[in-house]
Amino acid sequence: MNTYEMLQELRANLGEGTASHWGAKELLKKLSAHHRRVAAMLMLKQGDWLLKKSSALTPVAGVVTLPADCAKPVYMEDVTSGAEIAIDTTVRERSWTRAPISGLEPGMLNAYMMDGVIEINDSTLVSTVYLWYQRKVWDLIAGTADTASTTNAIVIAVADGPRYTNDYYIGATLEAVGGTGVGTSAPITDYVGSTRVLTVAGSFSTDTVYGTVPQVPEEGHDLIVLGATMQAMAKPSSDLDENTFKYYSGLYGDARSIFEDWASTRKSGSTHVRRTEVD
Repeated sequence: MNTYEMLQELRANLGEGTASHWGAKELLKKLSAHHRRVAAMLMLKQGDWLLKKSSALTPVAGVVTLPADCAKPVYMEDVTSGAEIAIDTTVRERSWTRAPISGLEPGMLNAYMMDGVIEINDSTLVSTVYLWYQRKVWDLIAGTADTASTTNAIVIAVADGPRYTNDYYIGATLEAVGGTGVGTSAPITDYVGSTRVLTVAGSFSTDTVYGTVPQVPEEGHDLIVLGATMQAMAKPSSDLDENTFKYYSGLYGDARSIFEDWASTRKSGSTHVRRTEVD
């Protein structure tokens, strides 16, 4: 499902064929929150579901700045030699992998996390490194294209709650499900936060209805919708139907259990998986 389809299913679950209690921005925020929760579940499982490989990164005084979309570093290696730079220590063990006088001990190249960087235990290291990491997931976005949407450009309406950070949505797949350009499915290649313009290959206009595709596997899409349904239904209101709430609570519990079992391994019938990478 893309986000527009998820939004429609969420409204159907809430009995809001047309917007009533919840605006699009609020429901999209709930879908995005549960998108991140499902992604976090995947990161805790075997299988490297959201693994990505960086381009070559150049340390500065032994410090490697994490890519903007990095959620959790997994593995790092020297580009030239292919040797692992183990991210297996903290600053509290820093002295154990350094010689008292001459610096780093041979064969003891280690690294540790510090805020948004990885510090390698050798400030003289200048060779580039590759970093494999679990990537962050973007906020989900959907709606009808705003004024000035045209060929190769979709403008996100303010009412749909866009992010205003440049390049934020780059890499997400956008699908047009109605209006001009219907049937288009293409990656977002640029985003300007100040103007809310998504660059996507295709012909679009102000009648284009679109949604981005979640980064988690499709098997987790229903779980995202059900999680958002539960959260939206739990609003303080005299209209809450206890039986309906229990029904969706049961669906959510079943869906979560099935998804966690499904995601526990990447290879059918295997109790382990080999490390993989996504360029």
